[in-house]
Amino acid sequence: MPEPGRKNPLPSPRECPDETLRQLGIGAAVEALADLVETPKLEIRTTVELAALEGRLQARLDGEREVAIYRIVQAAIDNCARHAGASRVSVEVIEREDRGEVTITVRDDGNGFDPASAAEGAGLRAMRERVELLDGTFEVRTAIDEGTAVIAVVPSAREVSVAPSDSACR
Repeated sequence: MPEPGRKNPLPSPRECPDETLRQLGIGAAVEALADLVETPKLEIRTTVELAALEGRLQARLDGEREVAIYRIVQAAIDNCARHAGASRVSVEVIEREDRGEVTITVRDDGNGFDPASAAEGAGLRAMRERVELLDGTFEVRTAIDEGTAVIAVVPSAREVSVAPSDSACR
């Protein structure tokens, strides 16, 4: 059930925009999620920077990794919308090719919390488990009245497919 006054209900973490993710990749899926959840009271900014291969090859993270990254972002945004009282959320998915890793950062300007006195909820636990399944690291930085940042770093792994040729459209 959506929260009262919330324009768009957040999709269940079990759902995934299969067509967007499968056809267009993690960048388009994260942007579509932000557009779906954003309201006049909650601004969501996204930055997705993935390494590109030369020539006519389109680089994509492997399917399992893209789904995991999407669901981590989805759960983090859900936590912001439900618990943080935030007005701004920043989502970054940045691949560091030199390190062979993707860093996912979701930061809000909300209430924050005292991690020493708060038990880890189901959303944070699910994010942590997804990251650990990919042999990554997971960190939550927060303090009361200072917002929260969820930072996950996972090894990058790629699938490569031939990009559609321009000549096929002529």
